[in-house]
Amino acid sequence: MNAEFREKNASALLTKYFADGEHVYRQYLTDAATVTVSIASVWTRETALHSAVHSLATQVDRMSVYLNGYDSVPSYLHAPYITVIRSQDNTSRGDVGDIGKFFWCNDIETDFHLTADDDIIYPPDYVEKLLRFWYIYSSPVVVGVHGIRILQQDLTPSNGERGKGCYGFRKVFMAVEQVRTPKNVHIIGTGTMMYRPQDIGYIDIDKTFQDEFYVSSNPRTFTTSLAFRSSSTICR
Repeated sequence: MNAEFREKNASALLTKYFADGEHVYRQYLTDAATVTVSIASVWTRETALHSAVHSLATQVDRMSVYLNGYDSVPSYLHAPYITVIRSQDNTSRGDVGDIGKFFWCNDIETDFHLTADDDIIYPPDYVEKLLRFWYIYSSPVVVGVHGIRILQQDLTPSNGERGKGCYGFRKVFMAVEQVRTPKNVHIIGTGTMMYRPQDIGYIDIDKTFQDEFYVSSNPRTFTTSLAFRSSSTICR
């Protein structure tokens, strides 16, 4: 088709309906999406890291692994699609623990960025389900299976009484627990998080966050557990 015509009439050429149904259309989007997973690991978890990497290897297009305190790169990380950096390397940020999984966050070239932990064995359909869930909602949205909702009334009670403390004002949705409906949360665990980089923009990893990613006071983040059948459980 004429390129000039397409440019001038781009909005009119957008797909409005899919003949085989919305669910088939979303499945096509899920199948076409590219994903990079980023993991940070400490040397004491080398065996656990192997299991985590193995569980995600066939589900993603690229993998980035930040090794904290490793004397050498484990042999199972020598693969064309895996990028590795050690905390001792000159180009690294040193031993930064879990924050290392965000070392590449501003250079992601795939459609989606998945952040994972080195001590979780992920279900074989984990990435597919997160992608399918992401496409249900209007972007921008961050999805995951472990999140925290801040209960404002318990944090700063309107009656002037003292709040419930650091953990008393938090409602935690655990990754290994089932939820019947999607939940809006303020904070999402970075071990089970997926987002589209173009929606988030630049991330300043010098800011202090480690195991959790604070989204906003007006939650647009959703979390839902995958632990609803034996083949889709997260093992830790």
